Amino acid sequence: MKQKLFYLVIIVSILNFHYALFAKGFFYLIETDSSKVYLFGSIHIAKSSAYPLDPIVNSTFHTCRNIVFEINLKNLDPFKIFEYGTFKDGNTLEKVMPKKYFRIVDSLFKMHSIPKFFYNQMQPWFAILFLINLDLIYSGHYFVEGIEFHFLKRIDSTKRILELESFNEQLNIFKSLYELSPEFFFEYFLIKAKQDTSSFDKTYNAWLKGDETLLISELYTDLEDKVQKEFNFILNEQRNLKMVSKITDYLSSCETYFVIVGAIHLLGENGIVSLLKRKGYKVRRIL
Repeated sequence: MKQKLFYLVIIVSILNFHYALFAKGFFYLIETDSSKVYLFGSIHIAKSSAYPLDPIVNSTFHTCRNIVFEINLKNLDPFKIFEYGTFKDGNTLEKVMPKKYFRIVDSLFKMHSIPKFFYNQMQPWFAILFLINLDLIYSGHYFVEGIEFHFLKRIDSTKRILELESFNEQLNIFKSLYELSPEFFFEYFLIKAKQDTSSFDKTYNAWLKGDETLLISELYTDLEDKVQKEFNFILNEQRNLKMVSKITDYLSSCETYFVIVGAIHLLGENGIVSLLKRKGYKVRRIL
């Protein structure tokens, strides 16, 4: 009896060590007679506890020639991005943004020592996007490279980089949220999102555990508001349909693909996994 208990303790310890050592995340395989698509649900910013990734993820990545990102970060041009998000008609952020929101934005940029002549050129949606990224960098969460950068650094000449979207498409998504409801946009990204300081930790821990139910509950809470539902549709569900269209093209080829996409795009009733299943594909969760 004591011997069995000893072995049980050893086995549980080994399992616990595995989950402490390797981040879990979400990893799926879709297989046809001629093709394979691996789907790895990423988190765009991470803490050191996200690494190392599970060996099965790393080994699969190394064996695949076709690596697919949401966007190819190697092709980003900061100057073109800035040009895209700034005014060309002589307008300024201070002129077009309601005063109560500009005061907040103005104080946040000053807190980060960004000169007014620089941020005053920005269109409102781009200024908020810029601030969100500044807040992430200086949040004190001790962020490290996200999953995309982790894999991007390991790309060699034997691999081909593909993308599910272009960066302009991603910028246009954020811009369209602003155009849908500027008031809600400011309230959500400037006030509500900043007040919920625990949101990232909850989402990150759900990803780390590979807990699908928990991650969905964290990201799909408070969708009572009609505008917020529309925000969610634009940010996630609408994009999922386009991503699935590309993934089904991969599945009709005779090759293997390793697709790295934000975990939330994979999950839920209208996530990529469910959409592929409804198309008749068998999707197997590996992790």
